[in-house]
Amino acid sequence: MTEIENIVFEDLKDLTEKSNQIMLAAKMDVLHINNPKQQIKTLGLMVNDLLEHNENGENDVLIGFYTNIGRSIKQLIELQTKQ
Repeated sequence: MTEIENIVFEDLKDLTEKSNQIMLAAKMDVLHINNPKQQIKTLGLMVNDLLEHNENGENDVLIGFYTNIGRSIKQLIELQTKQ
């Protein structure tokens, strides 16, 4: 293999390992599986913690991201209850 192929292979291997770790963690998280209300509560706790430790706005992007995820989950809950 060339040096570039080795780099690409190692990056792909690392990405696959991280993806497997994420999927395993998601499977083990029984508190949040199929429980969107609990997901919203947990997101709220995470945002609150980020707000408390938001020196110089360093957490603004994550705060906004988590807030938007929470809104999306709420919208999905509303859609499901209408059906």
